[in-house]
Amino acid sequence: MINKELIKQFADAVKKGGQYNLMRLRAVSPLRPGEYALLSYLWDHRDNKDGVKISDISKFMNVTPPTVTPIVSRMEKQGFIRRVSGKCDRRVVNLFLTQEGIDNLQTCNKKREEVFSEIVEYLGENDTKELIRILNRIAPDE
Repeated sequence: MINKELIKQFADAVKKGGQYNLMRLRAVSPLRPGEYALLSYLWDHRDNKDGVKISDISKFMNVTPPTVTPIVSRMEKQGFIRRVSGKCDRRVVNLFLTQEGIDNLQTCNKKREEVFSEIVEYLGENDTKELIRILNRIAPDE
């Protein structure tokens, strides 16, 4: 029998923890979660000389390409990425990180590390390892 009160407590704790950490990360990062994901994906694929297609990013983020387009436009306007039309098919748009995008991503990564470091310090080694174990159990690598 499923304990409904335990389920509610779990859901409340996840929500509370997520909101707390999201607020902390938003306080130190000027990027929205989708923007951070986009820059991180471009960084991870920076060795691809042809760039990254919007369709690749939408698959990674598990959203439709029209959902990614406004994020791309915003990031391009801020100077974090650049769009390049495909050589063979001008309808294909390839995305690349700019130096400003790299600098911003590195700043965000440093600030995220500081926030996570504070959390790890607060939890201690044993509780942090237990949390990692549990999170990996519910969201295993694919």
